[in-house]
Amino acid sequence: MASKLIGQIALFKLDNESIGKMEKIGAFKLFDTLAKERQQLSDFEEALFRSIRWFSNHLDQYEIENQFLSLVVCLETLLTPRDNDPICNAIAEGIAILSITNDNNGDDMIEKRMDLKSRVKKLYRKRSGISHGGKKQMFESEVRELKMIAMILLMEMIRRKHEF
Repeated sequence: MASKLIGQIALFKLDNESIGKMEKIGAFKLFDTLAKERQQLSDFEEALFRSIRWFSNHLDQYEIENQFLSLVVCLETLLTPRDNDPICNAIAEGIAILSITNDNNGDDMIEKRMDLKSRVKKLYRKRSGISHGGKKQMFESEVRELKMIAMILLMEMIRRKHEF
């Protein structure tokens, strides 16, 4: 069965509100990178675009488990360690360090990071159960939480891409 779409998939309204949202998520900071030839991209820029593709891929998935796995791969793309560190721990620590910044109270920031690391590790453990055929129950609230974590990390990576 074949089909063909002509025209836009969805209405995209370009107004001050949508421009403000694009600015907030860092879309304009990516424009200069999009203008580069592929061979001119740094390893980080390539990883960032792969991560963004995996994030957007989760939106196209019907099954909640596939949404979850796409979001996990989004995180793995940016934070998989190069050495032999356990991947779960490396990703959880990376997210906690990169996502929680500029807090006035140092103790509070450490506590928030430890809490986020713990939550990410708990979510990440479900990944193995899903991808290796285990029967892990998945809740929409967990996918929403992982989506927020991925969005925050992506926005932070886009904001700080000049550092990498």
